Amino acid sequence: MLTFEENLIIEYEKSKKRIMDIIIADIVALETATDAKIVTLTNHIKMKTGSLADIYKILTKLNVNNYRFAKQVIPHIYTKSQQEVLKLLDISDKLLEFTTVDEKAVLELQQRLYENLAIANKSVGLKIISQYEEEMVGYATRQLTSGGKTKELTREFLDDLQKKDIFTISDKNGKKLNSVAYAKMNIKTTYSSAINIASINQTVELDNDLVRMSQHHSSCEVCGLYQGRVYSVSGNSTKYRALSEINDGAIITWGIVHPNCRHRFTPYVPTLDDNAEEQQKNSNKAFSDNRSEASIKSYNKRQEINRWNNEVNKNKESIKILETLPKIQRSQKQQEQLKKLKKRRSILKKSIIDKNKKWEMDKGS
Repeated sequence: MLTFEENLIIEYEKSKKRIMDIIIADIVALETATDAKIVTLTNHIKMKTGSLADIYKILTKLNVNNYRFAKQVIPHIYTKSQQEVLKLLDISDKLLEFTTVDEKAVLELQQRLYENLAIANKSVGLKIISQYEEEMVGYATRQLTSGGKTKELTREFLDDLQKKDIFTISDKNGKKLNSVAYAKMNIKTTYSSAINIASINQTVELDNDLVRMSQHHSSCEVCGLYQGRVYSVSGNSTKYRALSEINDGAIITWGIVHPNCRHRFTPYVPTLDDNAEEQQKNSNKAFSDNRSEASIKSYNKRQEINRWNNEVNKNKESIKILETLPKIQRSQKQQEQLKKLKKRRSILKKSIIDKNKKWEMDKGS
C-alpha cells in the first residue's frame, strides 16, 4: 500500500503529464487547423476558457490534494514522535496527552507545509499558463499570417520548453528544482520539523528542560558547529547552552537547523548518562566545526551523489518532454539529443550506485 507521500508525488507526476498532453494536443492541432479554428483557439486563450480552464482545474485539484495531505500526515508524524520520546525514557505505558501547545504546533506545521506547496504550485502554474498563452498566440499568428501552414510547431515548442524550465522552482538560494523535487524537499523538511518539535514539546511536558542534538558521520558544515551537544530548551540552565543559540534560533522557529536537515533532538537526562560530565563539558565548548576529516569527505561524497541525482532528475524531465512526440515526428537533432540524454542518465545511475556502495563501506570502516 502506498504512503500518503507517495500518492501525492504520483499526483504531481500525473498533473505534469496531463498539462503537457493538453498543450501538445493544442499545438499539434494548430499545425493543420483551418483559419476559423485558429481564431476560435485564440479567443479561448483570451477568455481563459478551453484548454486554459482545464489547466486551471488540474492546478486547483493539486492544491486540494496538498491540503488533504498536510491535514492527514502531520498529526500522525507528530504523535509518533511523542510516542518515541516516551519509549526512549522507558515510560511508554504513560498516557499520551495532546495539549494546547501540541495542537498549536500541529496547526502551524500543517499551514506551513500547505502554504509552501501552494506557493510553489502557483509559481509553476503562472509559468505554465504564461508560456502557453505566449506560445499559442505566437504560433496562431504565424499560422494565420505566414501564407502557409507549418508542421514544425510542436518540434519548436519542445525545444523551447527545455530551455525555459516551466516546471521548475527556484529556492531562496536561487537553486532550481523541478516541481516534484521541490515538493519532496518541503515534505521532508516539514517531517523533520514535526519530529523535532514534537520531541522537544513532549520533553518539556515531562518537566525536562534538556535535549540532545544527534551527531552524524556526514554532517554539513552548519550542523557541524552544533551537533552532539546538549541544550536547554528554556535557556534558563546554568550548565548548558540555550537551544535558541543554534543557527540564530532556527530550532525554536522552524524545528530544524536548515531545510533538508536530518538531525534530531531527543530528551537528555544527565543521571542516565555515564559520561554526563564529559557531555556537559563538550556541550559548552565554543562553537566550531567538530567534524573529522573523514566526516568532511563523507559529506562531500554525499553532496556529489546529490548533484548527480539532481542531474538524473533534470535529464528525466528533458527525456519526458522529447518523448511527448512519437519518434517519427522528432527532428534528427531531437532524436540525437534524446539518445545522449538516455546514455548520460544510464552512466549517472551506475555512478550513483557505485558511489553509494563505496560511501557505505567508508562509513563502516
